[in-house]
Formats: sequence, structure tokens, C-alpha cells
Amino acid sequence: MLFIAAQAGVTKDDIAYFNAFMLSVYDRVPAESGVKVPFPRIDRLMNWSVVPPATRALVAKINPADVQALNAEFAYNPRQPGVSFFKKIAAPAKPEAMPQNHAQRKLFLKRMLPLYHANEKGFDYGFNYHGRAHATRTFIFSIAMTNILKERGVPVDENAACLAAAGHDTGRVLNGPDTAEQEAASAANTATALNDTLHGAPGQPWIDSTKKNISAPDGAKGDAQRTIEGYIFKSADSVEIARLGEVNMEKFPFLREPLLTENGLVILPDAELRAQLVKEAEKLAELTSPRKQKTLEANRNLIQAAQTRNAAERDALLNLNKTIDAESKRLEREQTDTVSDDQLVDQIEKAIRDNPAEFPLLTKYYLNAG
Repeated sequence: MLFIAAQAGVTKDDIAYFNAFMLSVYDRVPAESGVKVPFPRIDRLMNWSVVPPATRALVAKINPADVQALNAEFAYNPRQPGVSFFKKIAAPAKPEAMPQNHAQRKLFLKRMLPLYHANEKGFDYGFNYHGRAHATRTFIFSIAMTNILKERGVPVDENAACLAAAGHDTGRVLNGPDTAEQEAASAANTATALNDTLHGAPGQPWIDSTKKNISAPDGAKGDAQRTIEGYIFKSADSVEIARLGEVNMEKFPFLREPLLTENGLVILPDAELRAQLVKEAEKLAELTSPRKQKTLEANRNLIQAAQTRNAAERDALLNLNKTIDAESKRLEREQTDTVSDDQLVDQIEKAIRDNPAEFPLLTKYYLNAG
């Protein structure tokens, strides 16, 4: 495998890009096989459109004909998805006064939960699509994903990732897709809480960066994707869609493509870990969301109804689903009306703690990483 380590006129970013391409192409073919991977495969493994001109020139020294063909087909466009690369988030003004562990970060989460609880009693009553449980699970996955990347050598400001997760839906006034207005309100709520609870420790540049991570659009073109902390928080939010239905792997960015970090590391995709995170998100929602539990029951009835040839049995199953929907709303309202913020967080953590075999990643990277 060929790597460029240093060369006159070649920047650190050039080296990182070049090595990323070598890794992404050749990692899929054993070196001892002697198989030469055609360069046109690059655009299916990564995206040639994001390769800057200086790096294209480096690759052209190895295979000029194929690079010429790729350049003709894929013009340079750094805003295209393919390789995720990040800018550095602003540093906090007083790092020593920022939260230092899970317990301190959970205090901020609990500072935000009354805002979610108010929404549960309003537009989200009986649904809890964007309530306290969603915020808590997103917070938990943000911490777990942070620790996964830290283990791989990626520098991450854990507070910027998980505190954004804690406040990311507080500005909602209705369910449905994210809107710019609601995300801006969520960012403002989070900034207010950061100023009130951390007493100037973050500093305005850090708060502005965190606000931008919350309010930026989803997807590779969003500015949130340009900091590793925004990438983590958006990934946690997208995997938590498991509470509502199937996770769209195309919209779940975590370790989907190679990462080029601020310190020049290349982190390769990890399909197996991504699949396990989705599995754990689905299971955690099943154990802690009444609506998810009832949705699974209703889905089983729909499958059975589709398979039966007995009309009376089919009608009975479909009518039963109407009862199940009403029951799920009752249970969600009961959670809103009777379960305190502290109890809710404890219940979600207990579900992980009591089922370590179901949650190997959350056990290792959340519960045991405190």
C-alpha cells in the first residue's frame, strides 16, 4: 500500500486525503492477493468530487490516465458528500469549569427536561415523539458515540456534542419534520441554559458554535457536519428515529464514510458497529417507549392479518389495532402525568444496566465510560 508521508508543497490536508483514498480502496482487497483495484472504483467507495486539486495531482503521479478520466467526470466540489472532514469547534473560555463527567453533564440534561415535559403536556400529549425520553436517549447515544471516536484517536469536545443533544428539540411547537424556526428556538433555549448554569465557563464563541450545531441543516451539506461534535449529535438524533420506525441508514451519518479529523487521522467506515448501534437504539426504544412497544404489537397484527384468509379474523385483528393505538396514547399520557424527570432518566439507564447482553456498546461507551 502506498502512502504519501511528506513532500515539498504538499499540505497536511493533502496527505490526509491521499492516505484516505489508499485506505478506502485497498482495505477491501487483501494486499497479498496482488489484485490491482481500478481507480474508477474510488467514486463508489468514496467521492472523487471532494478531492482537492493538489491531492488529485498526487494520485495522478501513480495513475495519470484514470485520474484524467475521473477529473473529467467528477469536477471538484467540496460540498458533495463522500469524505467527512471537520473544522475545529471553538474552545470553551474556562475548560476547567465545564462539566467533567456523566454526572455533571446529566445535570444539564435535567435542566432541559422541564422544557420537554411542557411540550409533552401540550402538542406532544399522548405521543411523546419529541419529549423527555427522546432527549435522554439522544443524550446517551451522543456520549456513547463520542467515546467510540475518542477510543479511535479522534479529538472530541464531549460537552459540545451531548449538551447540544440535551437541548436540541426544546424549541419545538409541533411534531413533524425539523424546521429552521424550531431549530433556531432550540438553539436559543440551549444557549440560555448554558449561560445560566455554567456561569460564563463556555464563553460566547463556544456557545455560538454549539448553537450552530443545533440549528444547521441535517446531512453532509449542513454546517453541523463540519464539526465532529455536530456530526455526533446529528448521528445520535438520527439513530433515535428507531422510536418511530426503521432507521434510514443513508440518513445515519456515524461512521458511514471515512472521517478526516482535525489532527490528520483517517477513520474508516464501520458497517458492523453502525448496525449494532441501530440494533441497540431499537431495543432501547422498545424497552422505554410505550408507543414503540405497542407499535411492534400492532405491526405483528398487521402481518398476521395480511396472511390470514379468514375475513372475520382479519377484521378482528384490524379492530384490535385501534384499541392498541388508544392504549399507547393512554400509556404515554400516564408517563407524562406520573413519571418525574429523575425517574425517567433512571428508567432508561436501568434498561441498559439490566440488559448488558442487549446493549454491549451502550454498556461500554456510556454506562462504564462515566
